[in-house]
Amino acid sequence: MLFTARTGGSSTGPYQGLNLAHHVGDDPGAVDHNRRLIDVFTAQNNPVTWMDQVHGRTIGVIGRIPATIPGPPVEVVPATIGSTSPATDALVACGTGIPVGVLVADCVPLIMVDLPHRIVAAVHAGRRGAAAGIAESTFQVMAAVGARPDTTAAFIGPSARGCCYEVDQATALQVEQQLPGSARPTSTGAPGLDLAAGLHHQLSRLDVKTIEISDRCTICDTDYFSYRRAHTTGRQAGVVWIGSR
Repeated sequence: MLFTARTGGSSTGPYQGLNLAHHVGDDPGAVDHNRRLIDVFTAQNNPVTWMDQVHGRTIGVIGRIPATIPGPPVEVVPATIGSTSPATDALVACGTGIPVGVLVADCVPLIMVDLPHRIVAAVHAGRRGAAAGIAESTFQVMAAVGARPDTTAAFIGPSARGCCYEVDQATALQVEQQLPGSARPTSTGAPGLDLAAGLHHQLSRLDVKTIEISDRCTICDTDYFSYRRAHTTGRQAGVVWIGSR
């Protein structure tokens, strides 16, 4: 498992460093080079499977598609190793040697791992997706293919944190209703959100045994790409896999 920053890579200009996203206007050759660096780091036979993220609740699965999934209705679609999964905001992979990744620049990169049952997930939890339950739904998909809360670990990566993620009061209240624990004032006292804190609360209620949360804020920490800080920018990633060697 890894969470990248913008350090390294071959992108230039506003994408300076290790930009891993093709959709932001960067030179495709630079992005391909940066992605190959991640593939080398994972040291698996398969390249990372990425997503075309749309702030929705569709979940791609590499492996067995569960027949039934508890909880709110969610669309589950098959995903193909090494291909970009279209209109997808979470990937679940069953087995070893299958890296999956999520791209972010302020949204929360959520990684979940059930090592004993060889199931991993990468989740794009932006404001809309997090409030709509993408994290809980992804865990329920993992559970439907064999994961257990007492053997699952969740890792909440660098994202826009409550110190800087300012929103209007109505938005803060609405998200708090859907994702309790996420509304909090910013460092200036304005209404704000801390989606990572809300996701921590949600995963705790699901009895996920281990939850780790990064204290790095992508808005104020210039080691990371941030869409709020600069609209034209790159994307860092969270990548997870269970090694086949």
